[in-house]
Amino acid sequence: MQRQARKGIYIPKTVYPLLIEGAHNVISGAPHDAGTPHDAGAGHDAGADSPIFADFKRRIAGLDLGADAKSELIEEARAALVRELQPAYEQLIQLLKTQARRTPITGGCGSCPKAMPFTPF
Repeated sequence: MQRQARKGIYIPKTVYPLLIEGAHNVISGAPHDAGTPHDAGAGHDAGADSPIFADFKRRIAGLDLGADAKSELIEEARAALVRELQPAYEQLIQLLKTQARRTPITGGCGSCPKAMPFTPF
């Protein structure tokens, strides 16, 4: 995204809020809400697991493993989500917010530099 921005290519302004909300939703819920504070996504139950964590736990529950092994896998996933995934999504959200403030594009691809050869209409 940064490389495209240096070339003057941005996402239309109307798309940024959708991307930011989607990124927030990925890191809303447990185990993220106990980590770095952020705005919860619209309609998200702050007490619920994040979508990725809930899916992981559901898949682990279906495995033929002992309770201790399942708990260990869930704790490893919790740590990885908070340590790796959450900071990456927080960086993405910051980048999207920054680019949303800078983008001159309010329309579609015709607003991009050198778009005319590709948009003959």
